[in-house]
Amino acid sequence: MQDNKLVSLGIPTLLEGDKVLFFVQPRGEFWEFPGGKIEAGEIPLQALDRELQEEIQWRPTIKKLIRTFHYSYDEKNFIFFVFLTKLDSKLSVSIPGRYVEIEELLKLNMWKANEIILSDLVLWNAEIKSQSDWRVFWNQIQE
Repeated sequence: MQDNKLVSLGIPTLLEGDKVLFFVQPRGEFWEFPGGKIEAGEIPLQALDRELQEEIQWRPTIKKLIRTFHYSYDEKNFIFFVFLTKLDSKLSVSIPGRYVEIEELLKLNMWKANEIILSDLVLWNAEIKSQSDWRVFWNQIQE
């Protein structure tokens, strides 16, 4: 039996007016959320901070674990820790990636495991849009 590889992912979100934008970055022919493997001795939050700093030169101040799940790719087992994070402004223009609304996010060619995350984001996006003020929702995330 193979060991599980632990992965910490961050979903950077940016709120512009009434739009919720999700940041994704290219990886070959696919799009993905920033993140990577959890190193020995790290907890998922530490790996999240390290990976986001390495990949997009940013450390989130607001982050919330929204899902943990197991997934297998080609006989490799992974456990994903998925965090919702909040951007206060767009990242440096030198960082490769895109900001997309949920409808466009669903059309991107993403890794299969992301389908689990995307279903959560569709629900989350509907919830935040139903709030009379999106700041109320973010205050709940921070608690």
